[in-house]
Amino acid sequence: MGVQSITDYPQHYELKTRWKDIDLFGHVNNAVFLTYIEDARIMYFKRWN
Repeated sequence: MGVQSITDYPQHYELKTRWKDIDLFGHVNNAVFLTYIEDARIMYFKRWN
């Protein structure tokens, strides 16, 4: 099983990490992932309608 390309997925959402999402070590805060999922869900339904 190899690495899949983004074009292999029927839906994808590209986002940019915000400065406030990253801690001093350069890691994305684990609490931020839920907001990423919410943003993707909103964009999915905007494209669907």
